[in-house]
Amino acid sequence: MNEITCGLCRDLIPLVLDGIASEESREAVVRHVETCPACRALYAGEVPPAADDEAAFRKLRKKVRMLFAMLLMFGMVFGLSLTAGSHIFYNSLIMPAVGALGYGVFRWRAAYLVPALLLVTHTATNLLGLGGEVLDGYSLVLWTAIYCLLALVGVLIAGLLHFALRRGTEMKRKRALKIAALLLALALLAGVGWFANELVGNPVSHFLCRRSAEAYLAEHYPDTDFCVERVDYSFKMTCYYARIVSPSSADSAFTLDQSWTGAVVNDRYDSQVAGRENTARRLNEEYRALTDRVLDALPWVDTIAFGDLVITGSGVPADDAWAIPREELELDKVYDIPALGARAGRVVVCAASDDVSPERASELLLELKAAMLEGGAPFYCVNFTLEYPRAEDWSRPEGSVAVDDFLWDDIREDGLVERVREADAALKAYYAEEDTKK
Repeated sequence: MNEITCGLCRDLIPLVLDGIASEESREAVVRHVETCPACRALYAGEVPPAADDEAAFRKLRKKVRMLFAMLLMFGMVFGLSLTAGSHIFYNSLIMPAVGALGYGVFRWRAAYLVPALLLVTHTATNLLGLGGEVLDGYSLVLWTAIYCLLALVGVLIAGLLHFALRRGTEMKRKRALKIAALLLALALLAGVGWFANELVGNPVSHFLCRRSAEAYLAEHYPDTDFCVERVDYSFKMTCYYARIVSPSSADSAFTLDQSWTGAVVNDRYDSQVAGRENTARRLNEEYRALTDRVLDALPWVDTIAFGDLVITGSGVPADDAWAIPREELELDKVYDIPALGARAGRVVVCAASDDVSPERASELLLELKAAMLEGGAPFYCVNFTLEYPRAEDWSRPEGSVAVDDFLWDDIREDGLVERVREADAALKAYYAEEDTKK
């Protein structure tokens, strides 16, 4: 049959839709609407646009797709830049959105174009270091695969919604398919929402937790200046927690553990404030900062070097003779940190040298003591290990000299080599005995 005109097509469309037109007329209409947007709109039950309206509509659709394309690339680069950071789990929302935008640009071709773009873009951002930490090849492929799966879920949701919400005169069977597509899309949306909620929480629960925390403070701490600094979510504990601070006391901060409805399930005031946990942490951080300035300048220090104050609690026995009793600490008191270090400071140092012997270890211990004394960071004892330098393949030759809890007062030239040799032998004997118990 020859091609029909628009006028004839529009006359035949009602007959075709009612199912009373001949097969030849129906085929002619179908062929015509494939190439004529105006008649196709009428055939689908829509109002056919005028010629000028059709051109304007095409321009608008092009602009919308351009906007979607720009949002697609921005979302992709932004999400990928979070891979090595603490906000990585927000990609549980970003990547499905990227997939949905990809469908808006490419339609169903997004099922393979979006993963391809993710692979290329993730490789580029990783090489440029846009995410901070540069991933190795295995991690890059793994995270790209995870992002592709999330993006494909977004493509599927957008495609199903587009099919389900498209207007037009449909047969009963097609209506059923549209309803099924809509239900599946809503189920997938609910699944994405649940998955993201388990990883990053949700704004409604944040609001409920903040309001509940403020009411809890008013009821249980009415005569204080405590206030809610922020509400965070812990995906490890799958719970929310409010950070409570006091403008007048740096050591009086604590947290309230809360459920997703805002109910307070644990008040950490007793351990963090009354139990002096905050004070102990503050003093330890001050001492570590003091020791770091000295240890970072020592050229022979290898992989580990830091200092800690030994304060009872958190694994330190209460009867440890030289540890600082936590109950003696005072909130917000300004302490003499070097004096605390001399009383209960423990320094841990790993050193590297081509000469691994008690003699060389003694020399380095004397250098360490002199440097710490000059830097105003004395310690009570040191855990010191001397090993060979690492090779290019990161392997290390066997052999070491190590001493644990070696006292500051015992680091002196007379008899030091023998004391180091005896302490090293005792430590090795202890480890050998422990190995036999395993």
